[in-house]
Formats: sequence, structure tokens, C-alpha cells
Amino acid sequence: MSTTKPSRTHLPTHVINSKTPTFSFAIFSLFPRIQLDAVDMILKDMFSDGRLNGERLSIMIKYLIELIDAPIQFIQYISYETWIIGLCMTLVSFNQHEYLIKLLDETTLFLIDHLFNIQTFDNAFQILFWFVQYDKRIQTFRLLLDR
Repeated sequence: MSTTKPSRTHLPTHVINSKTPTFSFAIFSLFPRIQLDAVDMILKDMFSDGRLNGERLSIMIKYLIELIDAPIQFIQYISYETWIIGLCMTLVSFNQHEYLIKLLDETTLFLIDHLFNIQTFDNAFQILFWFVQYDKRIQTFRLLLDR
């Protein structure tokens, strides 16, 4: 029985196209080593040559949001909420508002549920605060108030 693994050059596409999220907590160890200027240049290049689009980036952001309850030893080494907000702002920069709105709709309730967990409260609050600032739709405010 042979299992084929995607090559390194096709790994992002493999992760994005897979039916189940393949991100693991191990990804957090990469974040402190990445320079934000380099990320900005890479994202711009990937958007300009078509390797990345709003849909793919929004899926990656959603998977990162779902890692909010990673063991604290992983999250404490990165500005988790800063990365999420920064990647969301990338969607805004590239006028990918429809994908950002979809991301907000899919993750707001998930983040609200994490407001009641002492370990995830701060990260969830900061991400939701950015969501509310960006998204002026009344339904987002209602979701927060109703919970």
C-alpha cells in the first residue's frame, strides 16, 4: 500500500483543497520565525500570479481560527490574533470582501463560544472586536448581543 504525499511546492494547494483540515498545532512553531514584511511580499506575489485568491486565503484563515484552543504553550509564542487580523486585512487589501464576509459568517459563532473559555477569551475577543469594526451589518451585532 503506497501513500503519496504532496511535494513541498504543492503543499499549500493540497491543504486548501483537502476535505478535512490538515493544519496541526505544529504550524504555530513557524509563526515567531516569520517576518511580517516577507509575508506581505509573498502574499502580494501569490495574489498577482494567481497562486492565491480570496477563497483560498479565507479557507486558510478559517482553519487558523479553528486552532484557537491549541495548547497554550503553542499560542503563547505568537500573536495569534494579530496574524488572524492581518490575514483578514489582506483580504480587504485585495478587495476580497465577499470572502471575508463569508468567513465572518462562518466563524463568528465559533469565536463567541470561545469567549467563555478563560484560555481563549482574549484571542476570541480581539478577533471579534476587529470583525465588528469591519462588518457593519446589524446581524453581526445581534449575534454578539444574543449570546
